[in-house]
Amino acid sequence: MKDHPNKKAKSFKLYKYFSITSFIVIFIGTIVLSYLNTHWAREMQLEKNEEYAQLLVSNLNHQIFRQFVIPMSLRYGKIQLRDKNQYERMDTIVRGTLHGYNIEMVNLYDLNDIIAYSFDKELMGIKDIGGHSYQTAILGASTSEIEQSGGFWEIILGIPKKIKVTTFAPLRAEKSLASITGPIIGVIEISQDITDDYRTIFNFQLLVIFTITVVMSVLFFILIFVVKRGEAIIEQRAKEQLRLKEQLVVPNTCPTSARWWPGSPMTSGIHWASFEARPSY
Repeated sequence: MKDHPNKKAKSFKLYKYFSITSFIVIFIGTIVLSYLNTHWAREMQLEKNEEYAQLLVSNLNHQIFRQFVIPMSLRYGKIQLRDKNQYERMDTIVRGTLHGYNIEMVNLYDLNDIIAYSFDKELMGIKDIGGHSYQTAILGASTSEIEQSGGFWEIILGIPKKIKVTTFAPLRAEKSLASITGPIIGVIEISQDITDDYRTIFNFQLLVIFTITVVMSVLFFILIFVVKRGEAIIEQRAKEQLRLKEQLVVPNTCPTSARWWPGSPMTSGIHWASFEARPSY
């Protein structure tokens, strides 16, 4: 009966170990799943914004070339956006084409990396600020970059104050007139404000974490219940086995302290005279 408390203690330690281990595994699994889910959602959002920007650039390229480059070239003989009439014409075409879209900034670069047109007039004429993205676009390839602004923890948690995607793409001549103006006549820079999109992703992240936590907690308590139930069954079987062992032990009816000596209770009914030596013949 003395071994039973030790067995009970061991069962309790096993239950405690299982509880702690399960909690750690479930917690880590929740964090990993929520991170992967959010990472995939952000990657999908970035791809969506890049495709969206490419469509805008394609449409803007068409409108600029058809409604501005050709008419202004025929009318003035050259493109000079410092001219008030040409700038207003370009501004009307660009803003009209992008009306209703969440576009923060548009810059048009010429072949010498000089800003020829911008939503911000103060940027016009500035040179060599396109950087590597401009050099890539002038060679015919498009690039997109994400810019985030805000505090350290805001950026770490995925909720910066402001997020924008900046896309550089080549400004091309229409194929039908490529022999006149050349295949690439400049570079378009478009900046999209996607702060609201990323806040939506952050809210989705919170929903995912909450849902996974609830599901994992339910599974955790179910496992705990199963383990405790199994522990009770094992303990009950141990008790039954111990009881059966006790019943199988044969009791000792002859105490070891008894001695076979004359006069003792064990030999009181024996006639010792019958054991006297008899004369030998």
